[in-house]
Amino acid sequence: MTKVLVVGATGQLGARIVNRMSRRNDRAVRALVRPSSEAGSLFESNVEISCGDLRDKQSLIRACEGVDVVVATATVVFPKGRYSFHDDEKVGYQNLIDACAQCGVKQFIFISLSIPFRQEYLRRSLTFRMKAWVESRLEASRLSYTVLKCSPFMDDYFALIGSRIPLQGEKAATLNRARGMTRALRQKFGDSVEKYGLAVVPGPADNRHTFVAIEDVVSYVDAMTANPEAYRKTYDVGGPAALSWKDVGGLYATLLNRPIAVRSLPLPLLRFFIWAAKPFSEALSNQTSILWVLGKSETNFDSGKLSRQFGVRLTSARTYLEGKFKQAGVRFS
Repeated sequence: MTKVLVVGATGQLGARIVNRMSRRNDRAVRALVRPSSEAGSLFESNVEISCGDLRDKQSLIRACEGVDVVVATATVVFPKGRYSFHDDEKVGYQNLIDACAQCGVKQFIFISLSIPFRQEYLRRSLTFRMKAWVESRLEASRLSYTVLKCSPFMDDYFALIGSRIPLQGEKAATLNRARGMTRALRQKFGDSVEKYGLAVVPGPADNRHTFVAIEDVVSYVDAMTANPEAYRKTYDVGGPAALSWKDVGGLYATLLNRPIAVRSLPLPLLRFFIWAAKPFSEALSNQTSILWVLGKSETNFDSGKLSRQFGVRLTSARTYLEGKFKQAGVRFS
């Protein structure tokens, strides 16, 4: 029996990993949640709850006791309540890595980003800076790490361009955690694709990404857990095909049977908002920086070899959206 601890268990990806693992007869799952979290409704009944916090090293040591594999998805992109990128991520992940080493954890699976860590991205984006830092600390450690560098999630970015359809059936949707101005913008423009036939995308609409379904990332994590083939390895994880933002708009147009206009947010405007938001909201500034990085780059790579190696059947963007349309009760072509 492999004992797995999921850190970031109440997030959209983390909750799905917890529940996938808990349905296996050869896994025992422990979910790390904050004491104030109302996590009961997210998990299967056989999931063990461990209360703790990345900032509290002793709580992490308790959570890691007897654990074989730690899966870490925690991030501060959409924080709840008071937050500190330095304390919650940098100090927090160092605490977690130390706790894993102290408790003899055999494998540390970390969810990262497939976009290269260029210096201009690291300067402007706290999330990119933190991901790069954690990867470097894992490489310097003696842990058997597995890093999944994921391309943009369909579940997040197909919604972020102005659609509520991908949020259907999601108990822990990342975008539903938005606060302040981000939440206000989502409330006003969150269904612009359905309501106005308008998709707003970061940067050039021709940029291509191998968008990946969260459920496929869960399948990779499941296949790599306690798998020596994945020890001390870093993988680029994406979907079955690279699509431009125009292609995504075209999918919505086909399914909704109406024209969808795809409009770009100019990169200079996004860069201005990174700077303008920082004095008022570090989180909003960071969220905008992620969009700016996405608009500056592409994630265009072949995922076929990796999917065959670990037996993951990748979900196409059309199949993903058709499933969400059915969940939403929206008729489609």
